[in-house]
Amino acid sequence: RVGLARYFPLMPTPLPSRTALLRRVLLAAFVCGAAVGCRESLGPESIWGDLRVETDRSLYVPGASVIVTTKNNTDHTLYCDHCAGEVQGLELLGEWNGSYGMARGCLRGFAPAAPVAIAPGARHVDTMHINEFAYTGTWRVVLQFTDDAGTEAYHASPSFKVIGSWKP
Repeated sequence: RVGLARYFPLMPTPLPSRTALLRRVLLAAFVCGAAVGCRESLGPESIWGDLRVETDRSLYVPGASVIVTTKNNTDHTLYCDHCAGEVQGLELLGEWNGSYGMARGCLRGFAPAAPVAIAPGARHVDTMHINEFAYTGTWRVVLQFTDDAGTEAYHASPSFKVIGSWKP
């Protein structure tokens, strides 16, 4: 029955044992540091520490638009790839997941959108969207950037909250 639930979502599935559930909660608390907050970085700050990705608010509802401002405080031009980027949610096990977020991409066979050049000291404003089925929890925006040397890195915004109609 558990295997069939994947294809028939309304079919009842067995609940995890109390021990398995406790393990998941403890792992999430350990990974996230429950009282301190979760790590909000993918690590590219070691490449471009002065690049900032920020959102316009700290609280959203499903279906809302997120105004994203990128501030390039580096000494060189960076390029924001408009065929990449997504809104990601933090799941129970402490992993970022874009499955209920919104991602953008370029269709195969069509000319990709030109990357947006962000000069040193400049800002770029963009809009992403929260999926209308987004769950209640912690979310962030992740964008992809490159420099003139072709180095690619993803940068994440500080996390924000979404108040949805369900929790994972």
